[in-house]
Amino acid sequence: MEPDDEALLQQAQRGDRRALEGFWNRRSAEAFRLALLIGGSQDLARDALQEAWMGLVSTLPGFDPAKGSARGWLLSILRHKVQKLTWKQRRRPLSLDIPVSALDGGEATLGDLLVGGGAPPEAALQKREEIARMLQALEGLEFKMKEAVVCRWMMGMSDREMAEALSLSPEAARQRAHRGLRVLRGILVKTV
Repeated sequence: MEPDDEALLQQAQRGDRRALEGFWNRRSAEAFRLALLIGGSQDLARDALQEAWMGLVSTLPGFDPAKGSARGWLLSILRHKVQKLTWKQRRRPLSLDIPVSALDGGEATLGDLLVGGGAPPEAALQKREEIARMLQALEGLEFKMKEAVVCRWMMGMSDREMAEALSLSPEAARQRAHRGLRVLRGILVKTV
């Protein structure tokens, strides 16, 4: 049986480099996806992922599973890196055609990743168009609302996981996500 994330980080705190690499290998694709969705570009997502790795290594001694999950801790580090880089760089609108080869070495795009496989072509096209409208509308959200909406409804995080990733209380994270969704709905209604 594979050790859970928290056990891997505790082993890494005791000097087990393989455990740290195992945790990173398990969570880096998800972290990249979050950085891509919040940051809006593959280059920014790669930079944020690299900085998150360095942040993970440098703050590893401070990880305490009693304070939250390893996943939430990593995504919180990543979120701060994305936010910092977003402020430094001028963001481009997020496109469904962004290649996400960094995730799996394939030729997939962000649209492929979000739409998923197995749907009939007509349904996949309709879903792709809906996602494209939503991503365009996401650009109209304030950064803090955008990250909450992405965490909750695009990454499927629970209130607790979202709170850990956003460094908020579960109630504050839930409220921010709901406010963001309300604003997002208003933007989508205007674009119809």
